[in-house]
Amino acid sequence: MLVHTGGYFIYDLLGMAFLGILDFDMFLHHLLCIVGMASVLITDVGAGFAGIALFVTEVSNPPMHFRVILRMSGLRYSKAYEVAEYTYFVLFFIGRMLIGHPIVFRILNCGPMSTLAKVFASGILLQSYLFLYRMYFILRARLAETRERSKKGIKIKWFTAMTKEELLKCDFYNKK
Repeated sequence: MLVHTGGYFIYDLLGMAFLGILDFDMFLHHLLCIVGMASVLITDVGAGFAGIALFVTEVSNPPMHFRVILRMSGLRYSKAYEVAEYTYFVLFFIGRMLIGHPIVFRILNCGPMSTLAKVFASGILLQSYLFLYRMYFILRARLAETRERSKKGIKIKWFTAMTKEELLKCDFYNKK
């Protein structure tokens, strides 16, 4: 599992670089994951921790990718996008903060675990704080959009984007 996942992270890193969508945060995230998994595979210690950590940290990926697909399909202002985004934020918080902290604590206290694996586990957790900080501001903006639409009586549909006329009635859209 770790070999395949490490391969995926390498593939994804190269793919994002090739497409020109790789930013520093994603480069660092992928590098932390690749080196962390490699250290576990090389030392043959901590595969159980790494497997659990992968599950809880990546549990938010399906709604994250779904919202990107919706946005790229022109459905940014749809109920499906809004639900996917809120689901992504909630799962990210639960996986990275509520479940992730005890896992990182156990990794840090696992004597045989390599120092490199401990550093990279801590790095992923610290980066999660950065992502959550950014999500906070996105969440505030989304909640403001929802409140404004509600006040103006604009209902959004699941898989149909808001019309241009509906968007023009909204301050959040006109400010962009």
